[in-house]
Amino acid sequence: MNANLLNVILLGIAFHLLFFSFQTSVFIQQTVVNSFRTRPDSNFTGDGYVSLCITYAVFALANWLAPSVIAITGVKYGMFFGAITYVLYSFSFIYLTTTLFYLAAGLIGLGAGLLWTAQGSFLSKISDADTSTRNAAIFWSMLQSSILFGNVFVYFAFDNQTTISDKTRYIVYGVLTTVGASGTLFLLLLRGDKEFDDDNTSDNNHIAQSSPSQDGGGGRGAESTCNNTDSMTPWGQFMESLKLAKSRDMILLSTAFLFTGQLLSFFTGVYGTAIGATSEFGIDSKKYIGLAGISIGVGEILGGATFGLLGTRVNRFMGRDAIFILGYAATTIAFTLTALNLPPDSPLVAHSVLPAIIDSRLWIAILSSVLIGLGDACFNTQIYSLLMSVYSDKSACAFALFKFVQSAGSAAAFLYSTRLNLYYQLAILAVISSIATICFCIIEWSKRKRDAIEKTDSQQNIIKHGNDDND
Repeated sequence: MNANLLNVILLGIAFHLLFFSFQTSVFIQQTVVNSFRTRPDSNFTGDGYVSLCITYAVFALANWLAPSVIAITGVKYGMFFGAITYVLYSFSFIYLTTTLFYLAAGLIGLGAGLLWTAQGSFLSKISDADTSTRNAAIFWSMLQSSILFGNVFVYFAFDNQTTISDKTRYIVYGVLTTVGASGTLFLLLLRGDKEFDDDNTSDNNHIAQSSPSQDGGGGRGAESTCNNTDSMTPWGQFMESLKLAKSRDMILLSTAFLFTGQLLSFFTGVYGTAIGATSEFGIDSKKYIGLAGISIGVGEILGGATFGLLGTRVNRFMGRDAIFILGYAATTIAFTLTALNLPPDSPLVAHSVLPAIIDSRLWIAILSSVLIGLGDACFNTQIYSLLMSVYSDKSACAFALFKFVQSAGSAAAFLYSTRLNLYYQLAILAVISSIATICFCIIEWSKRKRDAIEKTDSQQNIIKHGNDDND
């Protein structure tokens, strides 16, 4: 097997296990916290939405520092150190106190900045123009399949439970902590920069972007992922990120980054909580949180497989812009169905009091879940593909900015989720998604135009040199 493809698969396995733990924790967090907080003997005052707001706010700030840290640790160990904080986060639910709860939320925000910036840089280094879409989709499908399997576990663990008992919490988070630790160890199996550069020198890829003087032992040398000599230093990486952030293309792309962050907050933290609080779903409403998560995972895998694993064939007929628009259509339908099907107060209470516009139906909630997962896969695979294609020489900086804006959007969404009812939240998502789709298409069309001009110029130069040789 090609060394780069092996790295993509190992990366996918590690993130699948790690996010089996984390995303499952996030899906059930508000429900678990509500059950623990409402016990007669509890002095716990934490709030799940506030915790996640802290996580993503710290994550947003950490993204500015992440390229500088990765310049010291290298991408492999940057991911490893970041992953450790995810394990500690799951463990904090076993011994649940308000202080530890919020402390773990801030700590994982720091770790996430390292993990995701290093991941984006690593994936860019092992991809080229021909494999970027495939690699992004393989990774995305393996990552998001964790939603499916994690929520299968929750579906059975929460069976016939109107409130979550201590015993169930210990079992669930004990399993999630163990699985997350396994994913963290898998990151150590990734081949270092020097190793896969040597294997692929003959392929003439752009992968060998590291300085000849850097240490090849496991990728611990300085990352030359930005454009100039100064950017090899931590300070240079930071300044390059600031410079890139002010460019026209990155400003337009930021609307897409922002929307994916808000959508992430909605389907991981709000949507499952709303289903679990819908009184019309009866005694099994908490159990249906897992079922909704499974359905979102199905949509994610479907989207990742269709537009990534089969990307070469599909992209002959559909460009990145068309796939992004398809995601917009899928999520718009899902938002409309959700507004009709779920009560407006469902994200804010343990059991809904207000009625939905129509009689709540489980099958509509499940269909909406699949559409949300499909749309999210469309958005993220195409953003990854575009960033790896356009910013391959500035991958750490580009992915740091992506995660900064995305996590800022998530933090903002979790903050307003503590106050706004379902209808207002869906309206915000609908408006931002429309703006994001327009801006993404503008960038894609501009790139396509530039590529066409470059191709034409290249052909003219070949013809010119051919004529000169004949003379």
